Amino acid sequence: IKVFRECPLAAQGMDSLSNVIVESLLLYLKQEAHSSTQLHIVRTISLFCSSFKNVPNNLTSHLKSALSSKATPPLMRLCYWQCVDELCKGENKLLINDFLNVIQQGIGRVKTAGVQNPVLEEGVALSWLLMSRAADNDS
Repeated sequence: IKVFRECPLAAQGMDSLSNVIVESLLLYLKQEAHSSTQLHIVRTISLFCSSFKNVPNNLTSHLKSALSSKATPPLMRLCYWQCVDELCKGENKLLINDFLNVIQQGIGRVKTAGVQNPVLEEGVALSWLLMSRAADNDS
């Protein structure tokens, strides 16, 4: 994927190609039942998230619904936050505003969950996301 991302494609071509790949991976993710495979798919999607100039609506809606769902396991939630972090960088930094409700829900979940390690890891991920976006806004 690293070689793919460094390929000299025009921005529009890279955006289109990433969109097709992510759409295919999202379809596969919805059909897959094994959690390890789901984690791998979400991690793969996060690799493509940094290459979008125009983020597809189906990706943001999937991320929001997965992060809002109480059925999403903590480790999977961390991978989804990584996707959000990659999406909301550079030209797409204002996209973080679309995720503010989900971020607030995550903070509420962390505050009420106590000291369970996966939930604490989600809290650290949310803190990182908010601090790095605040730093982006300052610069």
